Amino acid sequence: MEAYETSENAALDMGCAIVLKVKKGYAKTALKEIKARQEQTESYSKMYDMDACRVAQARIFQNGNYIGYFILGQRDDSGNKQNEAKLAASAGKKIDSAWKSVFGKAGKNLA
Repeated sequence: MEAYETSENAALDMGCAIVLKVKKGYAKTALKEIKARQEQTESYSKMYDMDACRVAQARIFQNGNYIGYFILGQRDDSGNKQNEAKLAASAGKKIDSAWKSVFGKAGKNLA
């Protein structure tokens, strides 16, 4: 499972929302792959200081054969860690709420 960005601005705005339905029995493998890509994205964003606040807000969920991977929320280029933490908490609640409205429960953030 691979996903590629074709936009030259992808590193400047790493926002994404992906919901996958995987074959029965493949959820653990898919989660492992998505977590590995999330770690790469986080490392890259920190290394080049690009959209790190939003990448830190990432959420990964699983419900049966459905997997969700989300980098949403707001940017914060101020460098203020308290503000970044508030933004991350706010974005997380919104994503939890959206996932819950579709699947009936938010589940545990696996990011």
